[in-house]
Amino acid sequence: MKRLMIFLLCLTLLAFIFAGCASSSYPNKDRDYAQEAPGNVAPPLDSKGEPREDYTEIPQSATVQRKVVKNASLGLEAANVSDTYAAILHYVEGLGGYEFSRSQQVREDTTTIYAVIKVKPEQLDAVIDHIGTLCQIIKTQTSSSDITADYYDAKTRLATMERSLTTYYNFLESAKNIEESLLVQQQINELTVRIESLKGQISLWDSLLAESTLEITLRQLTDPVQTRREISWSTLSFDDMGYLIKTGLSWLLKAIAVVLQWLAIILVILSPLLIIAAIVLILIFRRRRRKKILSEKSRHAQQADPGQDREN
Repeated sequence: MKRLMIFLLCLTLLAFIFAGCASSSYPNKDRDYAQEAPGNVAPPLDSKGEPREDYTEIPQSATVQRKVVKNASLGLEAANVSDTYAAILHYVEGLGGYEFSRSQQVREDTTTIYAVIKVKPEQLDAVIDHIGTLCQIIKTQTSSSDITADYYDAKTRLATMERSLTTYYNFLESAKNIEESLLVQQQINELTVRIESLKGQISLWDSLLAESTLEITLRQLTDPVQTRREISWSTLSFDDMGYLIKTGLSWLLKAIAVVLQWLAIILVILSPLLIIAAIVLILIFRRRRRKKILSEKSRHAQQADPGQDREN
């Protein structure tokens, strides 16, 4: 029993060491991933000295395929938001892409569409170029993430763990008692959890590599008279007149509101100076008024003095 436990622990330790060596032997991110596989490598041998059946020789001309996740974000402007977005979506669907999500916001006279589109990575640049012919691109942001090293490192560790799991199942079949079975089953459970975690990570990477995400913000150009309605100036109908009057009043009220807002802002900013100026003016006014009162009293006193002198 003790020998079996020691053997299982040694086997687990060797499996982890092998996985770590395989991970560290993979090319670094800062190196060139397109290096050729080394040639003249002898295949691993089994206990009988013969090549292992599960070994697959890698051709000398084989190169490592880079794994790059590529996404983009666009800020757009168009006179007719709905028609422009419909044209973009039609082109994307023709290339095999699709709309992942979309939301629309209408505020006053402006409509904005927020959308997320999924396309194949090799078609992302072509989609962006085509969008530039349909509307005005005011902002472009692209991002690329190279996950080559992490991806192949996970694949190598997954293959190593799966081989170790097969070995543990063989030990489970040859267990002599319940205690040995429980010990082996515990190792199987722990290894299975790690394998499923790696599979989930690789599956996530595969989905990110298969599709590029294109985020779109499409805003409407703000010119209600020019872009929303065509009016015949030769003969104006009552409806057209009402529309023009309503639009003109709207702009006038907005202009007045802006002027009043700025006046209020200026008054608030200058309020300390205005208060000081008001206090100074009040003091000057009171001083002049006091001087005026004193001068009037003095004049009245002078006028009263000659009459008193004559009486004396």
